Amino acid sequence: MNQHLAIIADPRYVKRRELFEIKLAAIQQRNDYWFKHRVNMTTGEYPDRIYNYFRYCYDHQHNIDLYLKENLLAEIKQECLLAFNEIFRPQ
Repeated sequence: MNQHLAIIADPRYVKRRELFEIKLAAIQQRNDYWFKHRVNMTTGEYPDRIYNYFRYCYDHQHNIDLYLKENLLAEIKQECLLAFNEIFRPQ
């Protein structure tokens, strides 16, 4: 969690992180059916939110990386990874 907070404050990633989180909100909206049927493990309320399933971390070169929880639906996880790579690792 400390890395997650450090990355949120890291000026190298502010703009791209904001873009990524806009994409995450769109992913959640497209997959609303899945989140509506899951309880938020933090608050115990419905619906769950995509923000409960990821954390930012640093890779071995101290660049931003993304951790996604295993219990996130595979299709949603794939969408998140594609969005992350599009913004943080463009080809």
